[in-house]
Amino acid sequence: SELKGSDHRPVFALMRAEVRIIDPLKKANLSRMLLESVTSTAPGERLDEKLAALALPADFVELPPPSSDETAWWDKPDHPDGVFPIPDVDALQNRRGNPFDSPIDSPLSSSPSSSEDELYTHALSLQTPLAPTQAIRKPPPPPPPRRITDPEE
Repeated sequence: SELKGSDHRPVFALMRAEVRIIDPLKKANLSRMLLESVTSTAPGERLDEKLAALALPADFVELPPPSSDETAWWDKPDHPDGVFPIPDVDALQNRRGNPFDSPIDSPLSSSPSSSEDELYTHALSLQTPLAPTQAIRKPPPPPPPRRITDPEE
């Protein structure tokens, strides 16, 4: 079903999931293909250099220490009052859309398996979740009775 959201009121959603056991043969084949894609090297390329490049990007920057009551990483002399300049938009445009996309000729980009089709068909047959209902407000309790004090006491 279509997922809708709104800025004006809370959104309520229910999700039902069923855990299934993964096909061990498919898992082993996928693991083997992923390992081969990572460990295969081009002529003249060294595996340790390739793995080091995969681990952390060259422009990796350490995260700042956590903030405390005395210091805040965003409020330094370089950035008074926590003002940071916005980076050049063109520098942000050089990234691919989805880092998990495979090349079209890769065996990883094959069509869905029959088990995925079965899962989808099964999901269509599941019971529709209950619709949310408005809570009924109870009237407030009556106020406690007044205490009458005896003027003679």
